[in-house]
Amino acid sequence: MSTQPTTNAVPSESPRDLKFNAGKIDEFVTSLALKYQDRFGGEHYTIEGLRWLAQQAIAEFGWIPVGTFQDGATLTLPNQILKDTTDGEYYRWDGLFPKSVPTGSTPSSTGGVAIGAWVGVGDSALRIMLASAQGAGIVGYDRSINYSDGTVGAILKSLPIYPSQFGIRSIEQGATDPQDTKTRLASLCAYAEANKSTVFWPAGTYVFPPNTVMKANNTRWYFSDGCLFKMWDTKVINQDFLIINGAVNQHVNNFTFDANRSVQGDADFGADRCGFIIISPDGCTFNNIRIISSPGKGFGVTAIPNTGIVNNLTIDGVRGGNCKGQAFILDGNNITTKWTGLNYVGNIFIGSTDHAGCAINDGVYNIQFGPIHCETGSLVWDSVSVRDCTDLQFSTTKGKGGTNGCRVFSLNSISKRIGLGDMIGEGAIQSGVLLLQVEDVTGGTVGGINNGAVGLNIAQRVVSGTSYRCKNISISNPVGYDNRATPLQQTGLLVQGCDNFYCGNPLAYGNTSKNVSVNRSVSSNINIPWEKRSGPTTFTLTGGSTVDVSFTWPVSGAASGDTAFETTDYDIAVEVDIASTGAPLCVWGVKSKTVTGCVIQIASIGGSAGTGVVAVRGTRRP
Repeated sequence: MSTQPTTNAVPSESPRDLKFNAGKIDEFVTSLALKYQDRFGGEHYTIEGLRWLAQQAIAEFGWIPVGTFQDGATLTLPNQILKDTTDGEYYRWDGLFPKSVPTGSTPSSTGGVAIGAWVGVGDSALRIMLASAQGAGIVGYDRSINYSDGTVGAILKSLPIYPSQFGIRSIEQGATDPQDTKTRLASLCAYAEANKSTVFWPAGTYVFPPNTVMKANNTRWYFSDGCLFKMWDTKVINQDFLIINGAVNQHVNNFTFDANRSVQGDADFGADRCGFIIISPDGCTFNNIRIISSPGKGFGVTAIPNTGIVNNLTIDGVRGGNCKGQAFILDGNNITTKWTGLNYVGNIFIGSTDHAGCAINDGVYNIQFGPIHCETGSLVWDSVSVRDCTDLQFSTTKGKGGTNGCRVFSLNSISKRIGLGDMIGEGAIQSGVLLLQVEDVTGGTVGGINNGAVGLNIAQRVVSGTSYRCKNISISNPVGYDNRATPLQQTGLLVQGCDNFYCGNPLAYGNTSKNVSVNRSVSSNINIPWEKRSGPTTFTLTGGSTVDVSFTWPVSGAASGDTAFETTDYDIAVEVDIASTGAPLCVWGVKSKTVTGCVIQIASIGGSAGTGVVAVRGTRRP
């Protein structure tokens, strides 16, 4: 029967209390319970409870590894642990401190494994260390390993990689060796391709030598605002700057480059070399590419000759200029490569540059174009140039400046099956839009504003005396006017070498001396809607002569009372039919007009003589 204590005040000298307390001392020392009750019912920790409490405190602050049993150590704190290399387990000392462990020891040889001696901490040490702020630093990870889905390793590999992980620094971070930066970029590309990584480049200027390769299949690259890839200052001779060759499913976003034209100059870089060139891409996208400068061409896409393919290409957003060569160029490599799949190119905005703002050349085909707006300061090149291409569909295109604002033409092959969409040329030396030896071309609002000679020019190409004419051209809304205070543009619409031309109602040909001029052979089929027609009338030119041909509105059969225009604010189309042989070479223009008729002046060129037929059409201006 247990002793019943009193409720005497402390300290009590009652024999009953002394006997009760003797039992409690035994309970405090030997019990495995964490707490015991005193004679007033209050709870207190036993030695086991104090040990448990110490463990909780140790867990709160974490274990401290101090070495191994085999290397020896001295422990001075209860949360210090030693590793036994024979089984990989960690142990804490549960006895008195300090605890000295000689070299070559084991838990068994230095006190044994028991309460009051060595106590294994098991995986609790690992859990505690992982939960600490330093836990992430003790977890193993190898970027070269393919981890299973759903594991921490797989998640880590899915995170973006950064150039700093490969030792790449910007010049703001102290980089001084572009060749070393190029080498480290190659390591980044190899890792990114192997792991299908997303690559994130922070702001900064990264300097590289020429022929720097950026290819990494199945990757996504994102560049922060303020991130710039720049060519080094060392003189470069006939080399590209940045290259992506044969990439599959690589996506580049918000990328800015500078081929360092101000330092490199234009003489040695190479006319056909690019600041950034893409070769034979497959399923790649390039969004928001910005060109700062290039001593050659700017941003170009091509394919390996004969065997190369451009497949499923998307380019959405190219800006910049200041290039010696074409600022943006798509090149079919002399009609030897294939363009397959769904290809889109749009939002091309090129500021003033020294060559064509946008050039689409040599066999490019099968592309859907979005908006294009280019400007050139060149007196030799066209602002937008399309040569020897097929199966292209444009949407909204504007070319400003240059010899021609926009030129679509044939040189080594026929440009055909092209939808111009709405295409306008402005401020060019010659034509706003020039179609030269092209076939099967359609367009909406097409022509020019405030150009030097012609708004919309549909022409034949003459090679060694042989004429190559345009065929099957249909423009629904031709445009050609000059609204400057002193007009310079001579002709709104000029057709001078086309078989099967259809023209919808013209939008405007105002303030041009010739309005509309049509020069056709007897085999051509020209369809231009006009309100009134007069002629045809035969004319004869002798060498160096000029003749005036008068016309009266309208022709026989016109509606009753429709004998004149209300004002002289109307447009005139002049059509000249010449025989296939013995035809005079001539030019013509509107000499004068009244509400009832007009006078067309025709002049011989180079002493040419012969006979032709001329007719005129007139319509009110919209």
